[in-house]
Amino acid sequence: MRLIKPNARFNSSHQNMMSAVISFCLSTANIATTSLIAAFLALINLIKTNLEAIISLEGQTNSTVTGVAGQKAVIKNSLVQTSALIMATVYAYAAKKGLIELKAKMLTSQSTLSKMKDKKLAGTVLGAIESVEGVLDQLGSYNITQEVIDLWQENLDAFNAILSNPKVAHDGVDVLLNQVQDYLRENMILLYNQADTIALQYKKDNLNYYRNYKKARKLIPLVKHTKLRILVTTPLGAAVPLVKVQQDDSTNYMVTDVNGRGDLYIQIPKTGAPLKSVYSFTLSKDTLELQLKNIVIKKGRTVTQNVVMNADGFIIPEVVEENEQVNS
Repeated sequence: MRLIKPNARFNSSHQNMMSAVISFCLSTANIATTSLIAAFLALINLIKTNLEAIISLEGQTNSTVTGVAGQKAVIKNSLVQTSALIMATVYAYAAKKGLIELKAKMLTSQSTLSKMKDKKLAGTVLGAIESVEGVLDQLGSYNITQEVIDLWQENLDAFNAILSNPKVAHDGVDVLLNQVQDYLRENMILLYNQADTIALQYKKDNLNYYRNYKKARKLIPLVKHTKLRILVTTPLGAAVPLVKVQQDDSTNYMVTDVNGRGDLYIQIPKTGAPLKSVYSFTLSKDTLELQLKNIVIKKGRTVTQNVVMNADGFIIPEVVEENEQVNS
């Protein structure tokens, strides 16, 4: 028996190992032997069910924060453009009338507003709205009406509302990540304290099966910061989630999230083998499958691959390599 603390944390290496165990035990070649011990087969199926839940949760993790971030960017851009246009118009009015204080408050540009931190931008726009409202009855000839101000205020209100959402979004992601850890922890307990013990019964009559099970149970570390970054979309640009991307000749894989994105950290060779820089990967979804061959990924680099999926299969645009700083 191995004691696993309630707060023990596990990572992608453990998840990949679980996948390797499931693949080995439930493969066509081994399922008959696995089924010889009903309790062992039941454990493997339970681990498989938990792993499927993990994959589903991971597919939701990135979508919450990135979805809010994308929405925020759109709203902020709208607020910046609207504010810059109105403030430039009122600046012209203030300059013509010799209103020095109002002119100073309206002196800005779209680039200046876009570079402001969120709270400063919100405060600047609020102050500008209040200043413009003070002279609104004089701005009719400049096409600045109450309707324009109301729309400007609505943009600001929407921006302020979205500023509070990332906290909620991050809290939601924390809940999902904790659920992932719960499933990983349960699987590790099942493996350490039940499956490994029951598997010893195979040693007598199925020694090769037992040895290969133990090989599948070994953790293989990942190369941090060395990864394949995938984006899968439809021909119209819609995200394609739940595309499985597996590093060939390994148990290493990931599944694209609801934004069609995913990062697959490279699995290093076994101890003593040289570190490769050329890899191949297999993408699969439903009945569609595609192999990415001869992908060069140097240590500490990220290679981005955009893939388009239609009803007939996958289409591969050009591969782009990115420099990425490696933290030692």
